Amino acid sequence: MQPNPPQLRTDQLLRIAGSVHAASEARGGDSGARLLVFGVGFDSGVWAAVNCKGRTVFLEHNAIWLGKATKKRDLEVGRWDGRGGDAHRRSRRWSAA
Repeated sequence: MQPNPPQLRTDQLLRIAGSVHAASEARGGDSGARLLVFGVGFDSGVWAAVNCKGRTVFLEHNAIWLGKATKKRDLEVGRWDGRGGDAHRRSRRWSAA
């Protein structure tokens, strides 16, 4: 099996990580940021690590990826219908707060 190529270039990832860090600093630095990511994948752990002090929520519309994310990772994941509709709770960690 071929490794999955990254979807973002390093400079793009660093720019987003810098924005997350800046949002965290704007909130006081200790609480992290609130990060919403559409879609889970092999890089989901990176996004959670970038925002390790904050809340990172992933919304996924593909049932296969949703299953992989909720079984193998300690991620907060919700199901999204992909058409702009409601997100449905999928993770035990999901809360309305």
